[in-house]
Amino acid sequence: MPHLYRTLPLLLVCAFTLVGCGKKAERLNWERQLDKEEEFTRIHYSGGVFLEDEYNLDGLAIPIEDIHTLLGRDEVPPITETELVPASEADWVPEGDRIAVARIGGKVVGTSFRVMYYREIANLTVGDDHVAITYCPLCDSVAVFSRVVQGEEGPRVVEFGTSGALYNHNLLMYDREELGLWTQMNLTAVSGAHVGTKLSPRPVEVLSHEEFLSQYPDALLVSFSGEPIFEDEYAQYFTSDNLMVPVREYSDALPIKTLGIGIATDEKAWFVPRDEITDSMTVETDAGAVEIESREGVLRVVSAPEGVRTLQAFFYAWSLTFPESEIVQVDTPEVASIDPESDKTESDKTEPETPAISEPKVSEAE
Repeated sequence: MPHLYRTLPLLLVCAFTLVGCGKKAERLNWERQLDKEEEFTRIHYSGGVFLEDEYNLDGLAIPIEDIHTLLGRDEVPPITETELVPASEADWVPEGDRIAVARIGGKVVGTSFRVMYYREIANLTVGDDHVAITYCPLCDSVAVFSRVVQGEEGPRVVEFGTSGALYNHNLLMYDREELGLWTQMNLTAVSGAHVGTKLSPRPVEVLSHEEFLSQYPDALLVSFSGEPIFEDEYAQYFTSDNLMVPVREYSDALPIKTLGIGIATDEKAWFVPRDEITDSMTVETDAGAVEIESREGVLRVVSAPEGVRTLQAFFYAWSLTFPESEIVQVDTPEVASIDPESDKTESDKTEPETPAISEPKVSEAE
């Protein structure tokens, strides 16, 4: 009997994960063709969350009619308490998996994409450092940030959950204590007591499992021992032009699922396609230099000024949140600005308008 009591919590977590992930898989509409002329329609699935009933919508800063509600609150269960194990001992990681990497409390910590497909948020703590690694499979977007925010009575640690809702085809998180909504792509509270507050970002880093073990032999990995590892149901989605739900204005200045690094300051934003990064690159922003590195099995921000948001993401998702972004292209004399009304970049036009954002300086690192 004591053994049963020790095992029951794990069994309940696994069962909850299987049920939630099964429902998620059933509701993924891989066949939705992208059509810029399609009239936007808000989607609500049976069993999906009712925002007004579940969350603190005070000061809601995004249009409620643009929020799709597909799943129940935490139906995709976030990681809240987990063991960190030596990465070298994690023999359950599937071959070819990617690892999202964060530095937490002086330790290098990774989490597997193939599990994050069905958990999406990992609330982690090492020592006194409280960090979240988040992943939205629909945008292939990774964001890492501190979970400490300034409350009325001083700093507080936020535990984030999955809201069951999407905005701009991207994960909407929520504060599990105060129930305000937060966007992953913009790392900003969009409702509740902290509306307008920006989370403190950490540089994003994504490695193949092999590179992760090679570069960080002493790293820790978020343990999923005993939990299910799912097949990669997103592989087909990643290589198609299909989306799951309708979206508003997006840019087709690049193929929509071009993977890259998004960079945002309080004033400006850039998108750097992965294929434009030849080993390493420096992007000069109004807040300072951002160092990026890309090669086989590696896509990471080496360094960024404090407060500068950096994410891995598909281009279409970044352009939905930052429509005035500039596309960094190192093989042309100009940096192209996004024009949502055209399938061309500004630099392709015969009489280009003055871009809304000044051109950043881009240089290849020696």
